[in-house]
Amino acid sequence: MRKLQLPGRSEEMPRLDENDIEIVNQQGIEGLRDQISTFIDRFLGKGSRVPCRGNPVFKAMHACGVTDRKELERIHGVPRDVKMSQKRRSAVRNLLLRWIVREANFYRDERETVQANLQKF
Repeated sequence: MRKLQLPGRSEEMPRLDENDIEIVNQQGIEGLRDQISTFIDRFLGKGSRVPCRGNPVFKAMHACGVTDRKELERIHGVPRDVKMSQKRRSAVRNLLLRWIVREANFYRDERETVQANLQKF
């Protein structure tokens, strides 16, 4: 399966906040990977609705267009009438991890810029 496309950044897209960054730091990549796998099973496997907040994985799912099988097909071309294979699940998991890491890095860089600008005064 091809690598899923990471969405661009815009003001309308979800962003990680302090609480999300704290969760990311506490769980680490392995913890997030396990949590993402659980959420993929729950939301893409059973068709439950993905909350908009409360966890960085939820924000990643909304930002990347993987909130349900219909969106996954529309945005990423993954057929919704085909069972989610382990390879497809891994591709979705990796997409969500890449988004979280990218956003965490942007958050850190933006915080450092704000701090540097505050020191000028």
